[in-house]
Amino acid sequence: MEQRCYLWRVPENATEMQPFCRPGDDIIVCPLDEVLFNKHAVLCDREETRCLVRYLLCETTTHWIVGQYNPKRHEMLEKKEWPTVKKVCGLIFNPARPFPAI
Repeated sequence: MEQRCYLWRVPENATEMQPFCRPGDDIIVCPLDEVLFNKHAVLCDREETRCLVRYLLCETTTHWIVGQYNPKRHEMLEKKEWPTVKKVCGLIFNPARPFPAI
């Protein structure tokens, strides 16, 4: 079976995914690849109109346990709200969005 990866562009108003990705970056998602724990993943609602990029730590029968960078924390997300998880295969940084000065 041929796999087709696709991109999701990080919206300009995204705030909780930084510094892994920034607004305007493209996330390459491989929907047929097995999702692995202790790796980045995209969690989507049922309609795939809302998505989160998180570090997927583990799961229970009812929750995904994820980590995020900004603010740094672990949280539990309900599987019924975020039923779809896709493997992040790559990231294309938007060169028009330089990192802020230190």
